[in-house]
Amino acid sequence: MNRKAIAILLTAQLMLTTAGCSSMFEDTYTSSTDFKGSQELELDADTEVVKSYSALRRRIFSMVNNHEETAHLLISGYSGDVASDIASICGSVNIDSALGAYCVEYVSYDLTQIVSYYEAEIRISYKYTREELENLVTVANNSAFSDAFAQQVAEGREHMVFKVNNGIVDDAAVTELIQQSCRDHPMAISYIPEVSVKVYSGSGSQKIYDVSVSYGSQYGTNAARLSALANAVANAKRSIPASSDAWMVINAARYLGNNCVVLEDGGSTAYDALVECTADSEGMAVAFKALCDKLGVECQVISGKMDKNPHFWNIVRVEDAWYHVDVSELLEKGGEEALFLNDSQKSATCWWNLTDYPACEGSLTYSSIVEPGTETEPSEV
Repeated sequence: MNRKAIAILLTAQLMLTTAGCSSMFEDTYTSSTDFKGSQELELDADTEVVKSYSALRRRIFSMVNNHEETAHLLISGYSGDVASDIASICGSVNIDSALGAYCVEYVSYDLTQIVSYYEAEIRISYKYTREELENLVTVANNSAFSDAFAQQVAEGREHMVFKVNNGIVDDAAVTELIQQSCRDHPMAISYIPEVSVKVYSGSGSQKIYDVSVSYGSQYGTNAARLSALANAVANAKRSIPASSDAWMVINAARYLGNNCVVLEDGGSTAYDALVECTADSEGMAVAFKALCDKLGVECQVISGKMDKNPHFWNIVRVEDAWYHVDVSELLEKGGEEALFLNDSQKSATCWWNLTDYPACEGSLTYSSIVEPGTETEPSEV
């Protein structure tokens, strides 16, 4: 074989050998690229695998709910921009989360790329301890908040924080809710204390109400006033004949009309109406609420206006329908214009926020209750 033939054979053999090596390297690279499954990774016991943006966001936000300070994450099989997404999520913890806005001081992280996956360490610094956050009172809505606040005030707490799953944003509106809570729970505290409110919100409906209460010098006599009020309510109940709910509403209103003087500058509490026997419309409405609670009649206090001035009255639930009852107007206008009115009738003289209270659309009237009956009026005390 001549030299030219030998050279051709050697060249062909070299090309085949090189092609074989290339094929070998390609198989190894493909195997390495496919190495994305968590089953093939040796993980520490405290490392969690995350594979999507939603899972990453959910895990970081759950750290706040659980007051976790650190989390070790392995981000594998992720289709987005990990560095950009983790920066965005960490930056939104105290913006999109009401609890984060309240308790998170800052969020930091370390992100390391290792071939086909990332390792992340998330760190959260909190403004409050785990024990302080465990004292948060969680309620479903503002109605439940009203009940929970009254319970806290009855225990004399000066600072309280509520996690309200369906809350409102405005500090002033929450302050009004607190005042309404005191009216709707007259046996919890004998007056409305001063409060300061800070609402923390996120992108959802959940809100944090941070409430500080200043009871003032009146608190020293609160227990004695509540005791006197309880005795007055018990005495009133004994004077009101037991009957249908409709008649008990009428007789409770008559009892207050007979035993309390309505004054524009009178006191604004149930104690003022039932113990001191002089009160303004607010005091009369709160006292009527206290009597209805004792009698087992569902009742609310309405905060509204009459002739552009603040005015308070009640709504009661009788036979599965709601009605307006304005005790402070009873003596001047009589039962026909003060008791068992529907929304249309009451709106002729008063204004209130219709969305804050149940609609009053029942068919009962004062006359329809009284004319067929033989009930007697409650006695004076």
